[in-house]
Amino acid sequence: MPTHAMPHRVEKIGGASMLDMDAVLDNIVLRPPASQRYNRIVVVSACQGITDALLECPHTHTPGVFHHLLAFSETWERALDTVLERLLLINDNVFADPMLRRRADQFIELRVSRTRAWIRNQLSALTHRPDAEHRGWRAIRARLAAIGEAHSAFNTALKVQRQGVRTRLVEIAGEPASERPSLTHQITAAMQEWDLQRELPIVTGDPSLPPTGPGHADRRYADVTLGQVAAITRADHAVVYKAHPLSTADPNVVECTRPLGRVSHQTAEQWSSWSQEVLHPDAVKRCREHDIDLHVKCTFTPEAPSTVFTHDIGEAHRSPAVVTGQEGVYAIWVAPPVNQARLANLQAGLDSDTTIVHQAQDANGLSFYLTGPSSASSRCFAELLRRAPQARITHARVSLVTVLGDGVTGSVLLTSGLRALEAQGIEVLRSHHRHNSAQFSIRCSQYQAAVCALHDGLCQR
Repeated sequence: MPTHAMPHRVEKIGGASMLDMDAVLDNIVLRPPASQRYNRIVVVSACQGITDALLECPHTHTPGVFHHLLAFSETWERALDTVLERLLLINDNVFADPMLRRRADQFIELRVSRTRAWIRNQLSALTHRPDAEHRGWRAIRARLAAIGEAHSAFNTALKVQRQGVRTRLVEIAGEPASERPSLTHQITAAMQEWDLQRELPIVTGDPSLPPTGPGHADRRYADVTLGQVAAITRADHAVVYKAHPLSTADPNVVECTRPLGRVSHQTAEQWSSWSQEVLHPDAVKRCREHDIDLHVKCTFTPEAPSTVFTHDIGEAHRSPAVVTGQEGVYAIWVAPPVNQARLANLQAGLDSDTTIVHQAQDANGLSFYLTGPSSASSRCFAELLRRAPQARITHARVSLVTVLGDGVTGSVLLTSGLRALEAQGIEVLRSHHRHNSAQFSIRCSQYQAAVCALHDGLCQR
């Protein structure tokens, strides 16, 4: 029977969970009885913080190895050495057996060494191209990120094999100097060799997969790979293991959150575009397109009910579902007259670490909300002035809060949300709505109060 016709599921393990290998083994890989440990494909993430050190931190914008390279700074090799030290320290925590640890150390030392040599060869051709979007720089970025993904996958396969589970390491990125066919080609070809009934493929996230929509950051590689592999192999369902369960709001902000049950693919896709704590939007999109239910479970409480992203949520789940948002984004408001065509495709001109998280148009004009370093806001503001010299353009640092609902229109969420915020004395600078969501631009200092007010007013009913 062809592999893709076998009933199976695709599972993805998040970066925070990967730091606790014992929990990954006990609660995910070895939790089913021995007879039920196969008919699965496992996609693993780089350990939390490693990709930040290799590329950049998306929250603090602290530069990683990639940005040292992009600045043609000689410090990039020292930065790479520091990352290697962190990877070896993780190995020390993962492997009590010195022989296994030595195998893991040798693997990652060789991978870093070969990646370093490959980058040195590439740099001469890029000396006069300090553009992060250039194909050569994108290739270097992907090869750097692949170090963390390979490290996690090799360690997982080695650890799982030690427990008597037959594994197959599927490293999509391959060696730095090797040519890479498309993920579809790799997975389709690999399926001819896999025996899912008798072995467990451990698959790396693919850092070379491009985002498919505006505002989708080129991170969360394992998420995107999960969606692709589930679609290509026609999985029965997909499972994502995270360090924390999903709830109606951030439990660090709101005390009385509720765990989420069934959520529509559409709402999940919108939510994921707002919060990097959920999933990459492309992963949800691929599951939606192929009608694959996507379960989100907590690594440390696997017995708890999962959140399910599905096409059919049922009448009982049609309500305001989630309050989320982004603190400290840059808002740029463009008042009429505006030539919409001249302002199109603005995202394409921004740096790789800058993202338009939301944009809206209404009678008051256009609104853009960006994340990234402060210099990005200035460049975007200047570009808008160039494209729309007749328009009145203002900008400010704000927070943006959004309410998402299933079976509830954006206009209803907007009206209810404005009422809830007004009751708590929270000033709304701008508000927008679309489909089944509403957005509120507020002062940065009122972010947590606004999330609590919207959650209490709309999600506690």
